[in-house]
Amino acid sequence: MKTSWRPARTAIAMALCATFAIGTAQAQTPAAQPAPTASMTVMPGDDFFAYANADWLAKTEIPADRSGWGAGAALAEETNDRIRKMIEAIAADTRHST
Repeated sequence: MKTSWRPARTAIAMALCATFAIGTAQAQTPAAQPAPTASMTVMPGDDFFAYANADWLAKTEIPADRSGWGAGAALAEETNDRIRKMIEAIAADTRHST
């Protein structure tokens, strides 16, 4: 029987061995427990939305004039502020040069 070397199989086997070794080493050495976060109070099987978003919801305040808020809305708000300031600066510069 001829055995052939396959890089993909070797890589997978090595990754699995490394994962097992790391997991075993971590199980043997007691480490300080991380501080519980809001997402740790809910199990993912009970309420996945709360589990995934609890920390963000606790830290983020939705503006009163908006129905929702996220990274895209924050980026759009910042971009609009920059454009407004740029237009005001250009308008102020043309008033002085005339």
